[in-house]
Amino acid sequence: MNRPASAAGALAFYATRSLRNALGRRIRRLAEPRYLVGLAVGLAYVGMVLWRPARPSARAAASAPWPAEFAGAIQLLAAAALLLGAALAWIFRGREASLSLTEGEAQFLFSAPLSRSAVVHFALLRSQLRVLSGALIAILFSRPGSPSGFLRAVAGGWVLFSVANLHLIGVGFTKAAWDEQPTARRRAAKLVTILLALGAIAFVITAGSEAVARAASSPRGLSTITLEGAFFSSRLGRPLLGLLVPFRALAALLFAPTTGSFLAALPGALLLLALHYVWVVRTNVRYEDATLESAARRAAARAKRQGGNLPALPGEGRRHVVPFLLVSRGRPEIALAWKNLLAGHRWRLKTQLLGVAGLVVVLFLASASARSREADQASAVVLAILALLGAVLAVILPAGMRNDLRGDLEHAAVLKSWPVAPVSLVIGELLAPLWFSAIALAAGIGGALSVSAGRALRGATAAGGTLGGLDRPEVFLPAAVAAILFLPPLVLLLLLGQNAATLAFPAWFPPGQRRTRGLEQFGIRIVATLGSFVLLGLALIPSAILVALVLFLGGGALGLWALPLSALFASLPVWAEAVGAVALLAKLWERFDPALDLPE
Repeated sequence: MNRPASAAGALAFYATRSLRNALGRRIRRLAEPRYLVGLAVGLAYVGMVLWRPARPSARAAASAPWPAEFAGAIQLLAAAALLLGAALAWIFRGREASLSLTEGEAQFLFSAPLSRSAVVHFALLRSQLRVLSGALIAILFSRPGSPSGFLRAVAGGWVLFSVANLHLIGVGFTKAAWDEQPTARRRAAKLVTILLALGAIAFVITAGSEAVARAASSPRGLSTITLEGAFFSSRLGRPLLGLLVPFRALAALLFAPTTGSFLAALPGALLLLALHYVWVVRTNVRYEDATLESAARRAAARAKRQGGNLPALPGEGRRHVVPFLLVSRGRPEIALAWKNLLAGHRWRLKTQLLGVAGLVVVLFLASASARSREADQASAVVLAILALLGAVLAVILPAGMRNDLRGDLEHAAVLKSWPVAPVSLVIGELLAPLWFSAIALAAGIGGALSVSAGRALRGATAAGGTLGGLDRPEVFLPAAVAAILFLPPLVLLLLLGQNAATLAFPAWFPPGQRRTRGLEQFGIRIVATLGSFVLLGLALIPSAILVALVLFLGGGALGLWALPLSALFASLPVWAEAVGAVALLAKLWERFDPALDLPE
């Protein structure tokens, strides 16, 4: 057997054995009920996506081709976004010539009698499994309309993610290879690359703006048909189409509405994938040191998360920045909030409040000074986006930050030694995420109110609102007050439920930043989400009854101002349930034993 065959066989044996061991660990993990239940739920979700029952008419509608003008417009937009992403990668991507290998794999492969190209081939081919799993998970959330649509989406997503991954690696390899060139050639290559990338970005923005302006001035108005027609007939449209050819090949494969169009776009996308693969393999650059350093950083970060979830130390200039001055005596809840705010981000509370106030003032002045009809319409859209974004972020931001008892539970043995009452501990742990929720709500709703006030100051909404009247102050103000009254207790109740789930079932919902990947963990998250929605629905039944009574008794007399009154009455049961949840969480904390209850 010659050397290439033996090297290929050794690498294949290593890859198959690693995959076999990983699958064995996953199978042995199913002995735990949480993973078995999670796998069952995950498989059920996949089966529901692939073989969900539907009426013949609905199934035909789901698998019917998209309108031609819509398919063309979405592919153009996706191709332009891919071009912008590639240009930004050439500008901001570092010169890191590293392969996706663990520290042990790098030591083993680099010391083995293997050629450099063989190691690169192995690293790239092995990374395709991770790319394919990522594409599969992304497509599962989109719920394609048919099994054939699911297969097309997975194949198209795999090709797109593979090309993007290879492009990023190729950019890093190329920039690292420039460092081995003479200084003059290296500087010239960097300058030319940056100028070309900036020129491509400016070209796309200019051509897109020209097409939108032509479509907006069309008698038929702005639509996908007029936008696509304006793009093809514009002065810069044709040159941009030539520049977008490789990116349109990827977009056409991902957004192919039929199997025929998918097969027609497949050769071009596969050719682009092969060219990227050859580019990475043929780039002559030293990748050993960078790969070892990158693997060591990942291993250190993983060990840090498992050993205590310690964040990176701030720079010298940021170490003196604290949320507020913590005095030596005071309530323990304030000290806990100070600690969690510091863990979330090193921002002073005064700076955050000044930032929100500055945003409100700027938006008010901008909306009050807008004179054209287009600017007034744009301000109405900004109002709606700010209000929606503020409300959504106020709910989901605290859940994702985990700077509460969910994050501190890893240090339960230390927390148990503190002279802090359980109720005070629970309240203190929740103050930091509640603060960030309040900041998001103040920025969103406050900014929207300032836009509404600015427009009302110059009479822009006197004749009727732009968004069907929803942006008028007499309509938006009661809704904003209702959101301000109801969202804080709702967020508090959600946080209490998530912290209680982690405290009661730490094996199912691991504390800290520990993350277990796989279909079984995906199923566990589905179970947790469904359970949260069910409990939240039950908790909101008294609020719904009170809202119905208020609207029935005073809806006609109060008009839209019945909304804040309904929100006020609806918040009362939620506040009461939150008080009870705090007491329950304190009881759970008293019974919690870190030596027995924390997962290993």
